[in-house]
Amino acid sequence: RKSKFLSAMLSVCMTFSAVPAVYAAGDGAGTSDIDGHWAKTALEEFIKDGYLNGDGNGNYMPNGTMTRAQFAAILNRMLRYTEESADITKYSDITAAAWYRADMAKALAAGYMSGTSEDNMSPETAVTREQAFVMLARILKLDTSDTSSLSAYADADDVSDWAKGSTAALIKAGYVSGDDNKKINPKKPMTRAEGVTVLSRSKAALDEHKVITK
Repeated sequence: RKSKFLSAMLSVCMTFSAVPAVYAAGDGAGTSDIDGHWAKTALEEFIKDGYLNGDGNGNYMPNGTMTRAQFAAILNRMLRYTEESADITKYSDITAAAWYRADMAKALAAGYMSGTSEDNMSPETAVTREQAFVMLARILKLDTSDTSSLSAYADADDVSDWAKGSTAALIKAGYVSGDDNKKINPKKPMTRAEGVTVLSRSKAALDEHKVITK
């Protein structure tokens, strides 16, 4: 009897040890690189809504830079843009196989993004904060004539002339704020957390410009 019992227990133990620990990998739930992050609430909101994608292992790289293509992809998802511009073929750095080709074509069609030169859109280059502000102001059709709100920031003179109106409009609307040193950091590459935060703050306004689908 003892022999049979030990044999049965050995068999059970071998069976459990052979089961792979698939639960450890999971689907991104549990430990994530946004846990404890200052933008966690906004990041979770965008992940839940399907606007922000990660690497499949629960990592969303909140402190990594936001590329121009990534920023366009999030905006297109939020606004449900589907129309693509045929002018995308003019840009030599947008290959037919690139994952962002459709998103860059949608950005062109919507008019919130243009090329960085005659034949380049720089999709994999980090979007600067002032570039992102201009795109957002274009979509929201904000009044960019008043730049007085910039005067409260120490680096107001660092904002490019073409971005002053848009940056000021976003500050006035409450979508953009400076850092602890009262700086806007206009030419700094925008992080993924910063990009999601400014879009989260302006989400209600963006919803008014969302494409209505039947």
